[in-house]
Parts: sequence; C-alpha cells; structure tokens
Amino acid sequence: EPAFMWRNDAKRGWRPIGVVPERAFWRDAHALFQGSREKSDHVERPKAIVQLSTPEVRGAVPAGRRFALELIGLATNKSSIKSVLHETLWASAPLLADPDAGEVLRESLRFAEEAVGALGRAIYLYARLALSVGEREPDKKDIRGLVDALGARRRAWNALGRHFDALLSELETDLDQAQARFADTCRAVVRDCFQTATASGEQPRWLRARARAEVNLNRGLAQLRGPEEDAA
Repeated sequence: EPAFMWRNDAKRGWRPIGVVPERAFWRDAHALFQGSREKSDHVERPKAIVQLSTPEVRGAVPAGRRFALELIGLATNKSSIKSVLHETLWASAPLLADPDAGEVLRESLRFAEEAVGALGRAIYLYARLALSVGEREPDKKDIRGLVDALGARRRAWNALGRHFDALLSELETDLDQAQARFADTCRAVVRDCFQTATASGEQPRWLRARARAEVNLNRGLAQLRGPEEDAA
C-alpha cells in the first residue's frame, strides 16, 4: 500500500506503522522525514512523500508552496473500531527533502517528550505529598487518580500540538531559531500547565506540596539538553 508508512521488523519483515489511540501522530511526525538523508533500512515513507522530495518534483513546485499531509488511521480491538485518527500536517517539498530539518524536528520532539516527562514527575510528587497525612504514605492508586484528575500532561500535549505547525513553518526558514523557539515554548507550556494543575489547593499541606514539586520541576527542566547547550 503506497499510502502507508512501513517499518522493517527484524522478525516479521515490513509492517505498516500503526496508530496509538492515546498519542497524537504529530508527536512522531519525524517519521515522515526519516530516509531524507538516504534510504532507511528501518522506515519507508509513503510513496507520495518520497516522490515529493525528489529534485524533479521540487523543481516543478512553486517556491513557498506547502502541502497538507493528511494522516488517517483506525485503532481496532479485534473486529471493533476503538478510535479514529485524523490529523493534518503542513510541510513544503524542500522541508520534506531536507535531512537537517528532519534531524532538528526529531530533536525538538525529543525535547518535548522530556519536558512533559519532567512535568509528569513533578505532578506525581505533588499528588503524593498533597495526599500524605502525617507519616502515612498514600495509596498509589489514589496518587494516580489525582494525577489523572489534574490532567496536566494531557493539557500540555494539547497546547504543544497547537504550536507544532508553527515549528514546521519556521523550520523552512531558520532551523536553529525554530528549534530554540520551540524549546522555549515547551518550557513555558509545561510551567503554565503545572501552575494551572496545582492552583486550587489552599491548605498548608497542599501549598507545601506545590512548592516542593515546583522545585522538582525547575530542576528537571534545567537538566534538559536544549539547542543552546548543543551549540555550546
């Protein structure tokens, strides 16, 4: 099927890349750029994207033209449909053919995963400390229940998804600036989601939990390796 993306499995051979219901595809969009440096032994892009990346087609496409890449998938459970994925990403032919842009995109998405991971750890600490009474350690199910109810990670991914198209657009003009700006956006979004998720607790125990969790978050964000550290 030429419209599929394929991954070469060591045991089963070439298999279509499926969708994960709980994970928006843009978080793995670097797969659309893999193989732009050379033919990948592990991932095969859809044929239309491969064709769009060729010098012949790029020479015939007006400068600045961006294409809508529609991603459609079904997640099934046996014979029933569990969920439907339908996303649209915008990219130009030169961007799809630029191996450096593909690498910057991969690193930017890695940074986003680590930033939201730091948020998740801080929120878990907040929930554990907020639910602790005296020396009693709260039940892990209660901690996870509060973490899920706060919805900080989900809110962060939704917010970053709204910034992803701007990242793709900026990659077409300045790779370093696009990467640095998206890293700054990740930090700002994560901090904002933390503040929103922990704003309601006013009891001393909750305020102390918030202060300690915020220190944990700031420490986690400070340890991330961003584009400025790579340049240094």
